Order: sequence, then structure tokens, then C-alpha cells
Amino acid sequence: MNPNIAIIGGGPAGLVLAISLARRGIPSVIFEALDNPLNLEKYNPSRSYAIDITGHGLKAIRYIDAIKDFDEKLIAFDGMKVNGKLVTDWQEPGWIASRGDIVSVLTTIALEKHSDLIDIRFQHRVENIDVDAGTFDVQKEGEAALVSFGPYDLVVGSDGGGSCLREQAAEQEPAYQLTREDIGFYFKMLAMDRNTGDLEQNFLQVLSKKLLMVAGAINGPGGKEDPLWFSAVPYANDHRYSSLEDVKKDMQKRCPAILKYCSDEALSAFADLPAQNIGRITSASQLYAGKVVFLGDAAISYPPIGQGINGAMESAKVLDEAMIRHIKPGVDMRVAIKRAVHDYNAAWLPETKAVAWMGKRSNQSNRWHMIRGLILAVLNISAMDLIKSSTLSYSEAMRRTQKLGPVWWG
Repeated sequence: MNPNIAIIGGGPAGLVLAISLARRGIPSVIFEALDNPLNLEKYNPSRSYAIDITGHGLKAIRYIDAIKDFDEKLIAFDGMKVNGKLVTDWQEPGWIASRGDIVSVLTTIALEKHSDLIDIRFQHRVENIDVDAGTFDVQKEGEAALVSFGPYDLVVGSDGGGSCLREQAAEQEPAYQLTREDIGFYFKMLAMDRNTGDLEQNFLQVLSKKLLMVAGAINGPGGKEDPLWFSAVPYANDHRYSSLEDVKKDMQKRCPAILKYCSDEALSAFADLPAQNIGRITSASQLYAGKVVFLGDAAISYPPIGQGINGAMESAKVLDEAMIRHIKPGVDMRVAIKRAVHDYNAAWLPETKAVAWMGKRSNQSNRWHMIRGLILAVLNISAMDLIKSSTLSYSEAMRRTQKLGPVWWG
């Protein structure tokens, strides 16, 4: 018999898990608060930084046999350049995309290849979870009444860094405790709307060594052949600009090269944007509560170091592998699910702690962190290369960087 599984959140983690289950003949239902991503804009001008899907994300894409799908739809990732000079040469499959691009590819796979086993209910917002019973209420867009669902054998929380499911679980399960930290890391997205033909879209481009500013291309309205360029500008607080001239003056100090790629219109729009706080870290004492298990950013949220979506997709792979080990004929389903969840927790909880440790020490708004990163890169011992590896766990990448001792203090 198959387990009865509900997945809350149709982002990268939830979709990879649903596809993984479907490939083994196990059905699931996904409740997603937003509309079908195929009907939405694939990018948000204030948040659509370019994400490289490498290492840990690549392991998940291989696991669901989706390399061809990603190759067809997304910009290939070949490495990183600093001021036009190659510093990272990526030899394995990899891609550059916005979150919207990635979710669209995975949604297409789910709907076109596994529609008989994956039921995605868009515009369904989950409320009032009972973690012990495996039940919850759903508010469907445009309807006033709440509808109850469950009980489920397993409820998978993959509703992102602002997870409502996580907060409700913490109120109900004493063993499930949350800790929060804010390292003071903000950013604003700057659209690059001119002269981008001078840049190679298959590479992330570091435009400044003083304060790390990484530019990247994502799919535009015409897909990967019509790229849009953005650069994430880091700050230590909610930074605002009073005028276009104020922006230009600050960019001359931070990254003069960026002005070549931005029109006055783009700079003016950038001046009006509020800075977004992305330095919050929410950690959990364990990755489950009752019948609920957490994936991706819902399991742990940490500052962006290129591993949010990569780690989220790998967490789905790890959970599916745990379920394969324990859900077998002749084993009571409740016992099998419990064992699988504990197995997943033992494997993935140390990984969440390791990547959060790295995130706290890779604050792009902290000048010392950036100087340290550049020095290590020159010495060919880049911690980012370790954390992007498809052969190392996050825990092993952390252990290797910790060997540098005092370099990682502060």
C-alpha cells in the first residue's frame, strides 16, 4: 500500500519530492498558495537574483532524471569570472536561473510526465495544521469557506523561509524548538539594462572586489535566448537613496563597473527600492513534529550563499531515499513513516547546521568576510568551491574550512 502524503508548498523542494515519489508509483497532493507558475512572471525585479544550480542541486536533478529538461529551458552555467577573468571553471552540468525559472521547469515535469500521480492544487492556502493528527484546513482563492483535509500519513512542510507551518508546529510540539538570529545582511536588486552583450551569460560575473557584487543572467520574456541581467547589491542595513545622483555617487565607491550596464532609468528605479533583510537565520532542534516533516527553507532558512534552492532540492532527495529504505511490504505504514522521518532527520539536520554556519561567515555586506573570501580564492582554497561540490556533503565542506582555524573567527 502507498502512504497518503500531502506536500505543503509547490516550490523546488516540494516538487522534487513529488516527482521522486511519482517515479516510484507513489501519489501525492501538493497544496500551493500561489497560482500556477506557468501563468505568472518568471522573475521579480526586486528579488530575481541569478541562482547557479550546481553541486547539491545537481544531485537532486540527476536523481529525478531531469538534466535534459533543465538543459532545454535554462541558461547553462560554466563558472564564475571576476572582472572578466575566469576564476571558477564548472565542468559538470549546471544552470543559471531565477527561482521562477526553476519552479516552472519542475512544475512542467510534474504536470506533463506525472499528472496521474501528482495532484497540484494551486491557490490553496493551508491553515490550522494539527501536527499530531496530520490534518489541516485549506482556504481556496476566491472562496470564503475553509475546507478540512486529512488525516495524512505524512505532511511535508516545504512552504519556504517564512514557513507558517513551521510556526504552528513550534506551538504544538515541545520537542520542536526554533532559534532565530539576524546577522545584518540586506540587499537590493539592480537591473542591468544596457551593454550586457559585453558579458557572457553562462558565467556569474563578479564586478567588484571591494564589496562583492555578483551579476547574472536569467531567462527573459523570450526564454534563455532573451536574458535579463541583475546584480545583487549588499548592505548592512535597510539602505535608501535620496536621488539618482546619490545612487551614482555610491556606486562609484562600491562598484564603478556597474554604471556601464545601467541606464539612469534603472538606477532611479533602484533608488526607490527598499532593501530586503536576507540575513535572518531560523534553525530548528529537529526537522519533524508529529506527522509533519520539513524540507528546504522551511527546515532551515539562512542567508543566500547560492545554496537555498540547491540544498532544498537535495533535502527532498534525502527524504525520498529514507522512505525507500523503510516503506516496504509487511511493515506497518505508521512505523515505516516514523522510521523514515527519523532517518531523514539524522542525515539532514547536521547538513542544515553546516550550511547555516557557512552562511553566517559569508556575509557579503561584511568587508572582512569578503576580504577573507578573496584571499582564500587566491590561495586556491575557496570555501565556496567546497560548498558547491557535488561530491562533498555540507558537513564535510564545513570540516575542511574549519581546519583554517582563526581565519573563520568573526
